[in-house]
Amino acid sequence: MGWLGIFFTIVFPVLLIFGVGYLLGRIFHWHHQTLSTLSLYLLTPALIFQAIYTHPEVINLYFVKLFVVVALLVGISFVVIWMLAKIFHWEEGITRVVILTTTLANTGNFGLPITEAAFGGEGLAVASLLLVIYSLFTHTFGVFVAAREKFHWRDALKTMAQVPVFYAILLALGLVLLKITLPDPIFKPIQMIGLSAIPLNLIQVGLQLASVKFGKQSFMAFGISLAKLVLVPLLAIPLFWLLRIDGMYAKAGLLQVAMPSAVYTAILTTHYGGRSAMASEVVFLSILASTVTLTFWIGLLQGGFL
Repeated sequence: MGWLGIFFTIVFPVLLIFGVGYLLGRIFHWHHQTLSTLSLYLLTPALIFQAIYTHPEVINLYFVKLFVVVALLVGISFVVIWMLAKIFHWEEGITRVVILTTTLANTGNFGLPITEAAFGGEGLAVASLLLVIYSLFTHTFGVFVAAREKFHWRDALKTMAQVPVFYAILLALGLVLLKITLPDPIFKPIQMIGLSAIPLNLIQVGLQLASVKFGKQSFMAFGISLAKLVLVPLLAIPLFWLLRIDGMYAKAGLLQVAMPSAVYTAILTTHYGGRSAMASEVVFLSILASTVTLTFWIGLLQGGFL
């Protein structure tokens, strides 16, 4: 499949859903915090739970290896950004946005449908694994960083503990490890709500980004987007080699790492009163730029790289 075929078959359908949300946001006025609360406390926990529960086969040694890769990426990125913030005297609010948008990838709204289209059901299973890992970091590390905008670090830790996704992950892992099967009348509603999170969260970010106004910070936002889409995946490649992650785990894993900045960074900064405009701008620009970078990464990985 050529580059244009990859773009129109795999990337474009996801962008189209985002575009619908953006168009609605330009026409109507929406209360963003209500939508972010719905996503934070209902849609995303259900999505993560059903992803783990329906793909128990991916909970293996590769889960640990991929977790280590993501942890190292988050840790290295955090240290580098903290050093840059000190050198260039960034405001704390800006530093938090840079940390969130660089370390957290959109492995759900973009990652799941794009990886499935690129690598089929096997790729989707691995993508779900990365979704779980990134969600764990998003709803612990990410919530802590975002909540520091309003709270002392102790209160931010308490806020992190109140996020239901963390408990959804623990519950799903417990059921998988103990081999407990939920009755269909209980699981089916959870699955339906969870699967609705992908298009609804994508539409939500389109709604939120419809009010983005580009200004002096746009150049910096574009630079952050390129760092997320290019530098972070390049940093991940030697980590995959070092930990001997290969096959579909490497291909789908790297593709997930290469996804644009997580929609949740904009949702979290909105929910906790941070620099939501800048976070939304970075997410917006990274989504647009990913039309090129994701097409490149998919072509490279389908061609046999890793």
